[in-house]
Amino acid sequence: MEAAVATPATSPWSKTCACCNRTYLAGAWATLELVQTVPVSAVQRHLSVPAPWRVEVRRCACGAKLAVRSSAMGAAGADRNATGSRGRARA
Repeated sequence: MEAAVATPATSPWSKTCACCNRTYLAGAWATLELVQTVPVSAVQRHLSVPAPWRVEVRRCACGAKLAVRSSAMGAAGADRNATGSRGRARA
């Protein structure tokens, strides 16, 4: 009989500010002030492979600017391997 392989539970997407250490889950991220959206065409100029990503820049409660890569097809945070972190959420 083969041993069962345990798979880690997927943690929710989050983004942590490097300045104040606040952590935002996807819902809270969407409520932050949108500072800038870098369109796919501008991002693509810096890549050597096709990638349908835009970059969202939002302002943290402390005033710092946070950026995440998001799919041009979906909402921010949908791409778990974005520039956002997978840090723990604050209670």
